[in-house]
Amino acid sequence: MSLWISEKYLKQLGPRLEGFTDKGNHRYNCRCSYCGDSAKNKNKKRGYFFQKGGTLLYFCQNCGISEKFSTFLYKFDYSLYKQFTMEMFKENLNKDTKDPILPVETRKYIPNIFSGLENVKDLPLDNECRIIADERKLPVQTFDFYFAPNFIEWSKGNSDKFKNWRGEDHPRMVIPWRCRDGHIIGYSARSLHKEDEPRYYRIFIDSVKEHFFGLDRIDEKKQVFVLEGELDSLMIPNAVAIANGKLHVYHNAQAIYVPDADKRNPHICKIIKDMIDLNLKVCLMPDGLPDKDLNGLVQAGWSQSKILDMIKKNTFQGLEAQLKFNMWRIVK
Repeated sequence: MSLWISEKYLKQLGPRLEGFTDKGNHRYNCRCSYCGDSAKNKNKKRGYFFQKGGTLLYFCQNCGISEKFSTFLYKFDYSLYKQFTMEMFKENLNKDTKDPILPVETRKYIPNIFSGLENVKDLPLDNECRIIADERKLPVQTFDFYFAPNFIEWSKGNSDKFKNWRGEDHPRMVIPWRCRDGHIIGYSARSLHKEDEPRYYRIFIDSVKEHFFGLDRIDEKKQVFVLEGELDSLMIPNAVAIANGKLHVYHNAQAIYVPDADKRNPHICKIIKDMIDLNLKVCLMPDGLPDKDLNGLVQAGWSQSKILDMIKKNTFQGLEAQLKFNMWRIVK
């Protein structure tokens, strides 16, 4: 591969990497974007880019992560990664050699599985799915929610999830998941009746590595917010949802992570502690809110600007976050 192209794109990325320094001789140093290096010593920089066999590699002496620069770039800035792969491809075409070419990502063909479902915004106002959407103040005019009156039967047509289903069929609200380029990767299905458990099914029909909700809608060059629930992520701009509680599996050193304000939940508290230890920016929602998640705040009448202001005022990092968290987690 062409080392100079890798270094060209690393230098473009450099200003966004904390403490980035060109050490010469194809070596570069920065604070690790994965582990954050030392939270106590801001001068420690244990992330290194270096060349080996004509390939640019990344290694952190603190957390031990080791990967190719192309993998690092893919995770850090996908749009820049696409430019990088295209330039690499053109470079190899222009060289009459057998140099390896970055593999082009292949995609499983998935038809529009939602085409047979009715969009929630087009449902009558007295439809049970539309009533729930309106009660929860979901953005049905700007995001496509779908209604599956016979959810199990419909889902059997695109997944093996329910091939051994023995229960009764029931209706659900279907929420599409797409990857960065809009390709369908799966969906969530929220129950409409309390007796239909679990409340959410999350079904993925493509084997992509990034199971993050909202990647097709965000601009990672701007402030990104990371939440647990899909519906919560639709309450504010430029947000993604993880849907498994472990918010930090989506890694963006500049993002703000907004866990639910459920301090009685030891699972949530552990995840918050892990994120603080990784030197991530974490919002500790204050006591006295009308609800523990963002969709609940919107239902309580909070505006988008009021929510963003609350997040900004209660976001902490490093030692300050540790001190705030120790006080925050105390149940009064």
